[in-house]
Amino acid sequence: MKFLARTFSRTKPNQQQTSAPSTGLQSRRNGSPMQEASEITWLGATTPDVATSINTEQFLEKNKLSRMKVPSDGNCAYHALVVLLQQQEETFTGDYQDVRLLVANEIYALHQDEAIPGETIAKWITFDFNAPRAYSRRMFELFGMCLKDQEWASTDHFKFMSIAFDCTIVLFTAGHTRVQVFDSDITSSTQPVDLSEFVWQEGYYGMYFNGVNHFEPLQKWLPRRSKRQCR
Repeated sequence: MKFLARTFSRTKPNQQQTSAPSTGLQSRRNGSPMQEASEITWLGATTPDVATSINTEQFLEKNKLSRMKVPSDGNCAYHALVVLLQQQEETFTGDYQDVRLLVANEIYALHQDEAIPGETIAKWITFDFNAPRAYSRRMFELFGMCLKDQEWASTDHFKFMSIAFDCTIVLFTAGHTRVQVFDSDITSSTQPVDLSEFVWQEGYYGMYFNGVNHFEPLQKWLPRRSKRQCR
């Protein structure tokens, strides 16, 4: 299984790491007793727009955030995260397959960690609460989706991405007036935030979802330097 043997260098000083035997890669999750997170409201269930709100496109223009192109090959969310990791961390040398493996590793580790109640993780993902063993099946499904090349990522993967890479992913959706924020704190919820109240911060990993089938990374516009400035 050559795919499962891919490795790359990406570590930070004094960082505790955990690995799952199924991938052989290292996790960036801090293992500590967890508290139950509050219920999640997903982007698809946002309230109707109000006149005082601004939508995604207006927010991106106001904050000088532009979309970057990545391949539309079923791996777009992972390509986007690679671009953002390379922008933020010079030590990152992996590709989208490495990202897939590390996210799968995080899902595996969190599901096996007895210190984290299943009820906490269950509130990050979508599944039928009334179906028998639906939570475990959904976790297994998310794990398998990460390991399958060209399998689309779902919004359920983004919390695991943020934990695996110790970052805050901000997911904008075309035409929406709210944004979804996924941070690396296992105890925190991911309540959508109204864009009229949201403040963009340096270090965020911004992603744009077209509302159908494609994710793109976001970057801050850089002002062009005139010829006189370049001298």
